[in-house]
This record gives sequence, C-alpha cells and structure tokens, in this order.
Amino acid sequence: MNFKVKLVRFLTAIGLALAMCTGVAFASIGSAAVTADSLRLRSEAGTDSETLDMAPKGAEVTVEEDAGDGWYKVTYGDTEGYMSGEWLKITLADGTVCRPAGLELLG
Repeated sequence: MNFKVKLVRFLTAIGLALAMCTGVAFASIGSAAVTADSLRLRSEAGTDSETLDMAPKGAEVTVEEDAGDGWYKVTYGDTEGYMSGEWLKITLADGTVCRPAGLELLG
C-alpha cells in the first residue's frame, strides 16, 4: 500500500475519532430552570469561586453534568460554569423532572 493511501486512512481515522469525541463533549443530561430570584453562574463548583454571570428566576440553562456535592456544570447563554442544584428545577433529556440532591425523581 502506498504512502498516500496510508496517510488518507490515518487522517480519516483521526477525523472520525475527533468527531466522536466532540459529539460526546457537547452532550447534555438535560435542562434546568432557575427557581431562586437570581442565581450565580460560577467559574468552579463552590461559593468561593468567581461569579461569571447572574441568571434571573425562570432562566433556562443546559445541564452538562453533575459536578458533585449539589453542584452542576451548566451552560447559560454562551457561558459554561457551575450552579448550585439547590436552586434549579432539573428536567432530564428523557423528560423526567428531578430534585437536585443526586437527581432523585420528584414524586
């Protein structure tokens, strides 16, 4: 097999791998609505971290992942950061509505 064919196959494989990884990175677990009067979007999961933005009551955010200890990695507008789940009404991608503590089902 000549060099050009090997190179094309190699680059194609790399492109497919990158596309698959990128798809996973943009997958979210659901959405959430802010239930507090306003909620800080923080740079890290914790009250000591920098405030990136403020979301008003009713604002919708995309929930990217559970960051642990009641915090969620979210996207609000064009900004990615962390919000306390205590003040979020989370709806999973399948439509299930959960309370923040460990994404338990509301019943």
